[in-house]
Amino acid sequence: SGLGFFSGSLAGMTASFVTYPLDYVRTRISGKLHTSGHPTSMVTVIVQTVTKEGVLGLYKGIGPTLAGALPYEGLKFGSYDVLKGRMPKSKDGNMTVTGKLICGGMAGSTAGFIMYPNDTVRRLLQMQEKGANMQYRSAAHCYVQVYKTQGI
Repeated sequence: SGLGFFSGSLAGMTASFVTYPLDYVRTRISGKLHTSGHPTSMVTVIVQTVTKEGVLGLYKGIGPTLAGALPYEGLKFGSYDVLKGRMPKSKDGNMTVTGKLICGGMAGSTAGFIMYPNDTVRRLLQMQEKGANMQYRSAAHCYVQVYKTQGI
């Protein structure tokens, strides 16, 4: 439904903004785990990023994340609302636990499948260090380069 899409989108964008620095740090650590001389603790990644790029460096790649949260959460919540209307009800008129699990799984899988390319761009931007060797100039440039080199 429209309300499910809208409220889910706003909730997803808010959650993404608040937790984004933790996601950034996790991506940086996991992407450089086997490279010598790179940070392996959360505190080290945060300190080095803020020192080199300022606090906004912790939000590198957030544009595609926020832009993707709107359709991702909207698709997830909206499709859940549509699916739950098609599920059998228990004797008391409520959806069964099994029905809720099926709807939630299908809604999350659908949204994730559709929005996966956005997640790829976000991770590529998070892994990129600021400087002369930056492979992607912007999120739009990253989308184009990924499409050219890897397709859909």
